[in-house]
Amino acid sequence: MSRHPQVVIHLHRDGEKYLSSALVTRNKVKFHSTVPVEQWPQFIKDLQLDIGLAYLSNSVANRCKSPIKYFEYALSRAAGVYSAVVYQDVVKDGQTGLIAKDYFSVEQQLSNLIESENKRL
Repeated sequence: MSRHPQVVIHLHRDGEKYLSSALVTRNKVKFHSTVPVEQWPQFIKDLQLDIGLAYLSNSVANRCKSPIKYFEYALSRAAGVYSAVVYQDVVKDGQTGLIAKDYFSVEQQLSNLIESENKRL
C-alpha cells in the first residue's frame, strides 16, 4: 500500500498479526476494541468506510462462514472486495462488489478502487 499514502486501515485488535510493522509505525492503521453486537451496525456506519475488504482463504473453517461482511459494507455504502469463498453466490462481480480471484488480485482490486472513486460501487 506504499502507493497509497492516504489510506488508513481499520482493524480489530487481533488483526495486528497480519500487518507489516511499517504500516503500524506510520500510523496507517487504526485498531478498534471489541464492539457489543447491538452497537455493531452503528459502529460500522460511523467509520464511514470507502472500501471494505472481506477476503477469506479457501479452508473448511472459512467455507462455513456467512457472507455478513457483504451486507455490512452494503448497508454502510462502502465498496467491497471479496473472496469467492463465501461471497461468490451473493456478490455480482463488477456490479455489487468485486471478487478477488486469489490473494494476489486483492491488492490490484483495492488499488483500482482507491485510485478511482467512480469505480466504487
